[in-house]
Amino acid sequence: MYSPVHSQLEQLSAFLPASDISQAQKKFDDTVAQVQDKLQGIDDTIDKVQLILDIFYFDNLFCLSVNQPHNAGHNMASALAFHCAETPLLAVILVDLLRHAGVDADPVMAQAGALVRVSLSENQFIFIKADSGMSLDWSEVEQHIGLRSQDKLNKDDNKVKGPNDLTIADNKEIDLLLLNLFKSELIELAEFEQAFEVSQVLLELDPDNPYERRDRGFLLQQMDCDKLAVADYEFFIKQCPKDPVAQVLKTQLPNMQNHRRDIH
Repeated sequence: MYSPVHSQLEQLSAFLPASDISQAQKKFDDTVAQVQDKLQGIDDTIDKVQLILDIFYFDNLFCLSVNQPHNAGHNMASALAFHCAETPLLAVILVDLLRHAGVDADPVMAQAGALVRVSLSENQFIFIKADSGMSLDWSEVEQHIGLRSQDKLNKDDNKVKGPNDLTIADNKEIDLLLLNLFKSELIELAEFEQAFEVSQVLLELDPDNPYERRDRGFLLQQMDCDKLAVADYEFFIKQCPKDPVAQVLKTQLPNMQNHRRDIH
C-alpha cells in the first residue's frame, strides 16, 4: 500500500540526516502498529475512525506546532519526532493511519487549514479538521474552504456542488505540496542552503516547472551564486514571458552576469 508519510520521508532523505529519517519512520510504524493492535475485532468504519482519532489526538498528542521550532511545522521528520506540525502534515499523517486501517480517506488542503475526508459510501462522508479532530458538516466545509464565496463568482457547471466534486490531490501532488511548504518555511527563516536542497528534490520530481526553476535561481542568488542563478532565471523568462516577475528579471540579468547583486 502506498504510504504518503513514507513517500515524503523518502524525499526528505536526500538531505536530512539519516538518523532523523529512521527515527521518524520508526515512530510512524510504531503508531501504525498501535492502531492495528487496538482495531482488532472492530469492523464498523465509524468506530474505526473514532478510535484512530483518539489514538492520534489523545494517546499520541498530535497537535499544531505552536511554541515549537518553526521549521518543525512543515518538516515530516520533525512532525513525527515531536508530534507537532502544521495542518497539511497532520492531515497527511492522519490519512495514512486511516488507510492502514482500511478506511478510505484523503487530505483536503485549504488555506484555512487542511481537512481529512473519510468516505463511508458513495454519497456519505465525514470531514475532520486536522488541527483538532473535530468533524464538520457539509455547510461548515463549504465555509471553511471558501466554496460559498467562490460560488458567487463561478456560475459554470464545474463548480463544487457536493463532497464528490472536491478536487483531491494525487500522490505526486501531495509530495510536491508538502515539499513546497517546507521550502517556503525555510526561506522565511533565511535557511537558504537547506531550502536549496528542497528545491533540488522538487526539480527531480518536476524538472520542467518554470516556477521551481525561478525559486532555485532565487536561492542560488541568496547564496552568492548569481552566475549559476542566471540559467534558471533565463529558463523562467523563456517559459513565462508575460509573468511580471519575468519582466523585472529580464532587465536585471546583465548585472547578474557581472556578479553584481542588485536583485533582492
